[in-house]
Amino acid sequence: MMPFPGGIETLANATLIFSVVAAIGYAFSLSLPSSLRRSAVKTLAIGLLAVLAFEQDAPLLLAGALGLSAASDALSSQPNARTDVAGFVAGIAAFLAFGLLFVTYGTAGLLFSDPWRLALAAAMIALAAAILARSWGQLGRRRRLPALAYTLALLLMALSALMTTPKIVAGVLLLTGSAAAILAARLPASEPSSQRALWPFAAWVLRYTGHLAITLGALLG
Repeated sequence: MMPFPGGIETLANATLIFSVVAAIGYAFSLSLPSSLRRSAVKTLAIGLLAVLAFEQDAPLLLAGALGLSAASDALSSQPNARTDVAGFVAGIAAFLAFGLLFVTYGTAGLLFSDPWRLALAAAMIALAAAILARSWGQLGRRRRLPALAYTLALLLMALSALMTTPKIVAGVLLLTGSAAAILAARLPASEPSSQRALWPFAAWVLRYTGHLAITLGALLG
């Protein structure tokens, strides 16, 4: 059974299927050397979610945030310092766009309607502070300000998601897990570990499923 009306031949369902296939294809290509083809597949996975949101007449902020995430993937996957910085900035912009979307179309009353929402907000703030405190000493001076900006943008998005539906909250939690996996992969290790090779795979699975959950949660309720 497809999530959108009609079969796999309809534009919405076909777009979703191609997005999932691209995400799976990229996951299996993580062990291969970096290439333009692999970068294109990664960009296509979330980029097609942006197309899906636009097709379904979703709020432009949703399509824009997904588009920024796809642009971040495209830019950060290139072996170039300037494009990597641009991808980092696009990633932060995507978090802020998602946050603005949740604040604009969410309901502030939901934040206080269920105890788990306030408990989750407190846990998010505590976790963000703990991660920054633990990694601060391992980060060079040049990386501390970007790490702080990234964490704050992610936290703002996560807190604003608590004014929305549980599906969107789940998607944002997956994105938060992806950010933690990326940080774990980039921090210097005291000794080599075979488990570090799994972090990029975990980060991508969490990142894509998070975007997928947010998209479907916003489109289908």
